[in-house]
Amino acid sequence: MIEKWMQFKVSAEHDEAFAQALTELAEASSQETGCLTYEAYRCSAGSFAVLESWTNEAAFEAHRQASHTMKFKDAASGLNVAKEALTLQSLKI
Repeated sequence: MIEKWMQFKVSAEHDEAFAQALTELAEASSQETGCLTYEAYRCSAGSFAVLESWTNEAAFEAHRQASHTMKFKDAASGLNVAKEALTLQSLKI
């Protein structure tokens, strides 16, 4: 299983545009084959996070190449977004 946590920071002027683009991405991504979880959160004004889980690397790579992911990346590129991505590893034994 592939699990990711991503955090995004945007300026106040781009908050609503980014929220809309992220909502559209989350709705489309959650319907993809191999998606176990795709949840988007607003942490505070201008601060967002995504928790995503995929069945395997192939499903995650397909998501990265999906048209809705490319649309999101294009939209975000004009909004001066700072991003941090982490790959999560469960401590469950």
